[in-house]
Amino acid sequence: MKILLRSLTVAFIILISSEFSHAIEIFKQPPKEGKVMRTTGSKSFWFASVLTIAFVIFAVYGCISVTTGPATTKLQTTQGFVTKKVYNIGYEQMWDKVMSVLRKERIMLSQTSKENGIIQTDYIHGWEKDIAAISRTTYRYKYQIAFEKINPSQTRVEITCKLEAKEFMKGGSAREAVEQLRPYEDVTYKQQQSANSLEIWLYEQIEKSL
Repeated sequence: MKILLRSLTVAFIILISSEFSHAIEIFKQPPKEGKVMRTTGSKSFWFASVLTIAFVIFAVYGCISVTTGPATTKLQTTQGFVTKKVYNIGYEQMWDKVMSVLRKERIMLSQTSKENGIIQTDYIHGWEKDIAAISRTTYRYKYQIAFEKINPSQTRVEITCKLEAKEFMKGGSAREAVEQLRPYEDVTYKQQQSANSLEIWLYEQIEKSL
């Protein structure tokens, strides 16, 4: 995205410089047909000005789109909800409750080990974010849920969300199909607030089931 913006910047600077140079040359020439030559120069000047304004609007809009804060998840959490992490429930019952929630939410699993207290989910399709009309960022995430038996009646549950994203350029179905093959990038630390929100959401679903 940064490379594209730099390329567009150079292209606009060249075009605008050309238009201003043309306008200056026209103003330097003695008028041959009254005001006709000056009108032509004025048109060139205004054309370059319009291009400048359009470029500034595009650049600002593009920067706002790229540098916005955390990505917005589609999952809603209750305001002020605080996770407990340690529950007054035995290990076996807690495991069953979490598995029930995952089934209810149709979250597929990639690995489970009740003996080691680990559940790893498959990737879950998240959301998409358009950047102007040039590119699109798509997100996906997955959970790792760790269980720890504190005592016969208490269990600790630690949920960790891994958030990934990839950006691809628009430009026709064939090009987008090729861009879709690009690998995802781990953006958990860049989008920590979004990852935390996804963790809180799952904690809340679990606690609602208890």
